[in-house]
Amino acid sequence: MSEDLKQHWRDELELFYVPEDISVDWVQLDFEDGYEKYGRDGIIFTGLNGASEASPLKGYFDNSYACIRGALDSISFDWPEFVRGVDEIKINNLVSNIEDIAKLDAAEYVKVKVLNFDDIDTVKKVRDTCGPSTKIRIDCNGSFEIDDALKVLDSLKACDLEFVEQPCATNEENAKLRMKTETLIALDESANSREDIDEIQTLEAADLIVVKVQTAGGIFSALDIVDQWGKDFVISSMMETQVGLDLGFALARSVPELKYACGLNESPINNIVREPLYS
Repeated sequence: MSEDLKQHWRDELELFYVPEDISVDWVQLDFEDGYEKYGRDGIIFTGLNGASEASPLKGYFDNSYACIRGALDSISFDWPEFVRGVDEIKINNLVSNIEDIAKLDAAEYVKVKVLNFDDIDTVKKVRDTCGPSTKIRIDCNGSFEIDDALKVLDSLKACDLEFVEQPCATNEENAKLRMKTETLIALDESANSREDIDEIQTLEAADLIVVKVQTAGGIFSALDIVDQWGKDFVISSMMETQVGLDLGFALARSVPELKYACGLNESPINNIVREPLYS
């Protein structure tokens, strides 16, 4: 089975020029219980300018071509100059289900997945557990229609949310929602490209955006998107290996200003298989 997966990546790489001094490894990620098992795999490039990762995430961002292009671009040049240290970067905790609350220990920043109305109680439990000083944001992954998103936000007014991430699927829907709520709206799934940012700005659909190295097309494209947006943003990752997280931290260390806690917490990976793609 692994040979078939490797061949898929060999076929994908036929579209690219990969210099001889860049090594290419195949990786397969095995996630802990509680996360969907979908046999996610990808490739890692290693060269003189560091390492980068192309690991499309099914159901979120599964464009292999864009991931490879961004990964190669990220290690084709020296990384941007850092303006802050790793210890200056705030990281949010992630709560995907009510059992995760037990793992919170004096958390300053918490992101809660809210994909249906039942998850509202989880957010309230986080507020009760962590106290009034913890900043809580919710991530809906575009799960709600406008009216239902409003019901969720109204139900959580007492929780004093930092912001809501991707409440509706499209920029058009989120623009309409933004006119009806005082809760700040951050866009993620619909804010991956320059064209997306143009649309969001035209529609006035968001207060901030979520920037990820892979979905942006590499670290340099991510910096361009931050500059194009020109307002508040959050830097995050998409359940990657440490290689992907390191690039996320490099981005967070190089942007001029970092107002919000980053979603760069370690992914719940039990095992990483890493083998040379060509043998």
